[in-house]
Amino acid sequence: MHKIRQRTVNAIAQHKRKLEKVRAQNAQIQRSIDARQYAPVGLQIQQELKKARQARREDWELGSLAPRRDVGADTETYGALDSRRLRGPEKSEKERIKFWNIVVGDRVVIIKGQDKGKIGRIAEVNKKSEEVIVEGLNMVEAKVPDYMKAGQEQRATLSVEAAVPLSSVRLVFPLRDKKTGITRDVIVKEIANSNPDNVRDESLPSWRRYIPGLDVTIPWPVREPETHKTYDVDTLRIDVDRNTWYPTLTTPPMPSSVIDELRNKYSIFRDRHDPEYIARKEEEWQEATKSQRSSVLMRTPLQEANRRARWERKSKGRGKLTPEMLSRVGEVMAAKRARVGSPQSGPA
Repeated sequence: MHKIRQRTVNAIAQHKRKLEKVRAQNAQIQRSIDARQYAPVGLQIQQELKKARQARREDWELGSLAPRRDVGADTETYGALDSRRLRGPEKSEKERIKFWNIVVGDRVVIIKGQDKGKIGRIAEVNKKSEEVIVEGLNMVEAKVPDYMKAGQEQRATLSVEAAVPLSSVRLVFPLRDKKTGITRDVIVKEIANSNPDNVRDESLPSWRRYIPGLDVTIPWPVREPETHKTYDVDTLRIDVDRNTWYPTLTTPPMPSSVIDELRNKYSIFRDRHDPEYIARKEEEWQEATKSQRSSVLMRTPLQEANRRARWERKSKGRGKLTPEMLSRVGEVMAAKRARVGSPQSGPA
């Protein structure tokens, strides 16, 4: 019994080691993917910094004779940011914050950047990059990609809200003074949280946040219920729930074309193929026929004679042993056995 328990413990430990190894490999792959995705953005930032240093030097040396840079292709987009730079790179799972005490709907103040000291409300939270978007703050001009331009009158840039790092914002909470009874907004430098509680509402975080030292609970913002506007072209629920087709024993529970789509694209059991696939197969067959014809033309007379002889032998079929042949084979075997001696007799 002790050996069985020991084997079980060893198996569990081995499974944990394998699981940790797989997790480490997946994390390394994800880091490589993130690095490749953010590499063009990092290169673009380096190029812009280099151009900015060069422009600053030219402005210092040339003064009023410095060239204008908002001309040509950069007339409308000079100074605008690329849309990929509106958010920072994603962090690994180990580096991410486990408990978020700032959620959508909270009032925060920005402590760094161009809008330092301004108060706004959280509109969006990105937990992977640990950034937030504050309504109406940290506005930047972003370049509009070509695929998003509706027409020629579309502006080349668009004013959007750039993401702000979570470390650059602080929660603003209306705190009531116990002595004077006056309630005023205060900037909360530190927020603590309790252990998760599974009894709480699922729509809100499962832990309680409070101000350490004062033991003042900070309530979660109340989310307004989502309202969906209906249109005349919307499909009614009764139409979705109504059955319009019933399978029988003579018909499959799906159209025949779906079976072809579910099968492998190049399966031999597929009834229909793409026109490109059929054209490619016909081209391959023609190429094979041409190579076969060229090999026929390149045969020498000796190869042609051997090929004709092989064909004649195959046309005759396999030969049959006649009784005379069998008797002759028996005589030859007996003569050989007489020369080498009987199998039962030993060496002379």
